[in-house]
Amino acid sequence: MLLGGTEPDWERLTQALKKLPEDVDPVLAAGAALRLLSEDGSSFWSFGRHCQQLPAPVIRAVLERLAGDVRPGVFFLRESVDLEGSDEALRASWRMALQGLLDLDVTYGWGSKQRKAKLRGLAENPVLLQSLQTVVVASEEVSRDMLAVLTIDASEASLDALIPHVERAVLSQGWELDRLEDLRTHARSTPALDALFERMEALLQARRARSPALELARALGFGEPAVFMVQAVRDGRGGGGRAVDDVSSPLSPVGRQPGAGLAQLLHVLLGLGWGAWGECPGLRPRRHGAPERHAGAGGL
Repeated sequence: MLLGGTEPDWERLTQALKKLPEDVDPVLAAGAALRLLSEDGSSFWSFGRHCQQLPAPVIRAVLERLAGDVRPGVFFLRESVDLEGSDEALRASWRMALQGLLDLDVTYGWGSKQRKAKLRGLAENPVLLQSLQTVVVASEEVSRDMLAVLTIDASEASLDALIPHVERAVLSQGWELDRLEDLRTHARSTPALDALFERMEALLQARRARSPALELARALGFGEPAVFMVQAVRDGRGGGGRAVDDVSSPLSPVGRQPGAGLAQLLHVLLGLGWGAWGECPGLRPRRHGAPERHAGAGGL
């Protein structure tokens, strides 16, 4: 009942998972253990902390259930566990892999000594390092911590895994470029990595010069400003003597210029002249409705 209930007692469940008997039903126990794994993969903390003592048959059942899961953390877990060895080797590699997941899921500050120690430990573990290299090569979206481990290692294999992420960031010129530049906090100083970070810094400086609005968004904590939806309601008369009762329009980067959509958003939100619609490309006011687009206005 504890393992198979529809709404288990979580405290009792986590305690039970730490001391399961060897003859427990592996399928039932695996299902119970996987309930600790968040559906969106945002955190492996509970799963990694409470499932380290699972019997070997339960571990195999868990991995079988996760065989088609492409989340980077799950991929890392599968790559790190030794399924070919003895039950003892399986359990040892399972505990090591779960500890690796926990070390990638910490709340210490980005540049803190504690986080540096966790990431360095991963880089110094050959099995976990190789698993991370495989995951980073196979996945487009991985955590910043995973990438940081590769920059700490700075081997040819780690750089080969990192390069596709750098290339995508350079092409997009978006938030990913800022995220990769943050890796410098942990990266080993090598000629190849130093040159890579210098190139990224030059691109960031050029982007900041082109689009101060994008940098303002980052400072304010916004995500990538690809598309904004603004709805503003204002009674009375707008700037320039024209009546504006309501405005509702998607604001998108014109010609995909970084920060263009944000510039339009700030223009509206900060009230920089309701009458100066010519300064907001693609928009003009219309009474009792959403703004119409000018002919030839840019969009997605």
